[in-house]
Amino acid sequence: MPATLDLHSSLLDTLWVLWAAALVFVMQAGFLCLEAGTTRTKNAINVAMKNVADFAIAVSVFWLVGFGIMFGDSHHGLIGTTLLGWQLEASGSWVISVFIFQAMFCATAATIVSGAVAERMPFLAYTWTALWIALLIYPVFGHWAWGGLLSGAKGWLGSLGFVDFAGSTVVHSVGGWVALAAVLCIGPRTGRFTQGKPPTAFPSGNLPLAMLGALFMILGWFGFNGGSTLAVTEQIPSIIANTVLGAVGGILSGMLMGLRTRRYADVMYAINGAIAGLVAVTASAHVISLSAAFGLGAVSGVLMVLTSEWLLSKHIDDAVSAIPSHLVAGIWGTLALPWVADLTLLDSGLSRSAQFGVQLIGVVVCGVWSFGSAWLLFRITRHFLPIRVSPEAEKMGLNLAEHGANNELNQLLEHMRQHEKQGDMRQRIDADPFTEVGEIAASYNRVTAALERAVGHTRVMLRNLRDGVITWQADGTLTSLNPGAEQLFEVEALELIGQPITRLLPNRSLTPGARHEIKRRTSDMQVRYLEIQVSEGASGSASERSGMVRDITERKQLQEQLNRERDLARTTLASIGDGVITCDASGNVTFINTEASRLTGWTPDNAIDKPIYRVYQLIEEASGEPLSNPARQVLTQLTPVHSTEHCLLVNRDHSHTPIQHSASPIRSRSGITLGAVVVFQDVSLTRQLTEQLSYQVSHDNLTDLLNRRAFESALTALLNRDDGHHVLCYLDLDQFKIVNDTCGHLAGDELLRQVALKLKGHVRSSDIAARLGGDEFALLLPDCAIEHALAIAEALRCDIEQYRFAWQGHTFGYRREHGFGWIKRGSAHAVEPGTPRLRCGVLRCKRGWPQSHPLLPA
Repeated sequence: MPATLDLHSSLLDTLWVLWAAALVFVMQAGFLCLEAGTTRTKNAINVAMKNVADFAIAVSVFWLVGFGIMFGDSHHGLIGTTLLGWQLEASGSWVISVFIFQAMFCATAATIVSGAVAERMPFLAYTWTALWIALLIYPVFGHWAWGGLLSGAKGWLGSLGFVDFAGSTVVHSVGGWVALAAVLCIGPRTGRFTQGKPPTAFPSGNLPLAMLGALFMILGWFGFNGGSTLAVTEQIPSIIANTVLGAVGGILSGMLMGLRTRRYADVMYAINGAIAGLVAVTASAHVISLSAAFGLGAVSGVLMVLTSEWLLSKHIDDAVSAIPSHLVAGIWGTLALPWVADLTLLDSGLSRSAQFGVQLIGVVVCGVWSFGSAWLLFRITRHFLPIRVSPEAEKMGLNLAEHGANNELNQLLEHMRQHEKQGDMRQRIDADPFTEVGEIAASYNRVTAALERAVGHTRVMLRNLRDGVITWQADGTLTSLNPGAEQLFEVEALELIGQPITRLLPNRSLTPGARHEIKRRTSDMQVRYLEIQVSEGASGSASERSGMVRDITERKQLQEQLNRERDLARTTLASIGDGVITCDASGNVTFINTEASRLTGWTPDNAIDKPIYRVYQLIEEASGEPLSNPARQVLTQLTPVHSTEHCLLVNRDHSHTPIQHSASPIRSRSGITLGAVVVFQDVSLTRQLTEQLSYQVSHDNLTDLLNRRAFESALTALLNRDDGHHVLCYLDLDQFKIVNDTCGHLAGDELLRQVALKLKGHVRSSDIAARLGGDEFALLLPDCAIEHALAIAEALRCDIEQYRFAWQGHTFGYRREHGFGWIKRGSAHAVEPGTPRLRCGVLRCKRGWPQSHPLLPA
């Protein structure tokens, strides 16, 4: 026993315990304010009443039985058997003082449950639960942990060395376990959780009141922890300091976690952080340092927030977060004790690890006993007493449903509900202009008056409306037809009202949102088309369903005509050989014909509604640079685009097709641009034929060499240059006439072809070989030195002289006559290809072989 102050110790101890009991009673007021301020206003009175009632029930039952079970002489460490209610009076003032102090603890354990199950547990079921907490659940476990506090043997858990100074587990975890069992059995509040949506945050009735309750609880905890010494000792200041620092650490960590989780300073996280910090230090407030107390509180605030978020994710509805604040924080404080306590002050004789094992046993036993007992209690109770209020009572609010606590606001809401059911806008509510609710009622009266005028105006419009309006109930009973509906259906409203809607609209699924077309024949045998749009009205009113009926005969006929014209246009566009693509004003493809689909590689299903610049891409043929989309140009400039030059169309598989294209705007009759059309043709075949004709014009058909005209053009171009040295070679075959006359023209043609092949084999890629006619050939060697030209001529001479032409058993050897000259800069003006002068010059050169002479004088 710690050293006490040297005063009248017994009287001072008694006074301190009674004063601490009064402070713990303040916690009851704190719970009341906290729970009433956190819940919705329509349930605040019920929550407050439960706090008052559970205090009365807990204290009375604890006096009669619970105190004896908890602190009476122990029977095998399991249960107390003395100090029952009728035995207390003879026990002395000290025992009665301890009873008063512990009765406040019992009330605290019971009232924890009320906040968790707020807004949905009936008052009688809650008081029944509070009775069993005070009668059995709390006292039995309290005896296991605290038995022998007054005298006699300890409880079995205390004998193992279990330490819980002021009740982190004995009081708060017990209440938390019962609260967890209750919320699991009862279920969440209606509307709290919706599948696929975040949890609905119900508005708190009075958060300042809840914060005041939290401050009351901090004040009450001074007695809760400080009075647990049961004596005036030197430890009291440090215990109270640890209590305050635990609360502070919980508040700060709760606020910071709230900022991180919710992105704002959550009030409830700050309040519950304070409670969690207080609960965490309660188990070890007498054996820890100030810094350890602050740390315990800070960690408990974090655990409280994480547990709250986890419970929400599992759709477990704890109205005031009692489970994270009391149960989880109590477990944390109890298990952390061995690691933060001063073992010399703890004086349990156990090492830290051994002490942790005992603490863990205590936590597990508390959970099994408290949760298991409460779960069994609720399972049995639900068979003879409802443990959840009806949906109507929950919607109305438990203030009115369970306590008859009516007020002006409830009366106003009841009047509004009657108006909703009756649908009579002529009624008015008596309003007291000197109260807030009276001002709301007066505003409501003004709204209903305005609504009545609007409804009257609407009725006049319906009577004069050419379209038909019919209404019926959910069971299909017709309730009204306006004159327009009577005319369209050629019926009398009085004959059909009260009859099934199927008499007017047979074989129709008249669900809200449905739209139907009706084809009917009038009395004069004309076909008319009607359209009905079904809508949903007010539930429970005379018009739960309504239908708007329109005559769409003209629209139907126009639509059919437009469809025929559209089909004709589409068939025409699909049949033509040109590619056609149309787009709307935003540049999205609306039509693509078969040819366009072939050329672009885009099928109609893939191309429709795609941007036209993705489907129709053009690049420049020479540079490969992208070209601007003609449809986009038309939509921007609002003028047609006609291209005379060829470009390349990029296929979806990245191949290219040369095309010629044009684009024009699509305009309405009023001149508004509705889109654009692009027409393009594949010019691959045209280009191929053009290139083939061009080649045939410039080449000899027999030898595939350049002909005389092309050769003269190339020579003219070379003579017009004023740079470089060029060489002209000329040759003919002396024995060609012999071959031609002996073996025929086929042999002569074959000889010319073989000589042309040899001629091609001795020239460079930049040289020009040509057949001038008959057996005459020419070579033009641009930018060639005379020495290189002589080498080419010599190689050609040797090849041809060694060549033997065989044809049908005849073999011919021949020599060729040749001549060459070079063309120097400055001489281009002195000659024109094909003139007699050039011819003579070449002839003189070939007679002088192997000497070389210039074609023209230098």
